[in-house]
Amino acid sequence: MEHQFDYGFEYLGSTYRDVITPLSEKTYLSITQAINNHIGG
Repeated sequence: MEHQFDYGFEYLGSTYRDVITPLSEKTYLSITQAINNHIGG
């Protein structure tokens, strides 16, 4: 396995984690349904 890729040692910072609550889950569901139905924008 001979694979190469360029890496410039980029610092991406610390990542944050989403906290999944019933409200955020309902929000994500509503957003994805709206996108699927071409509503909003």
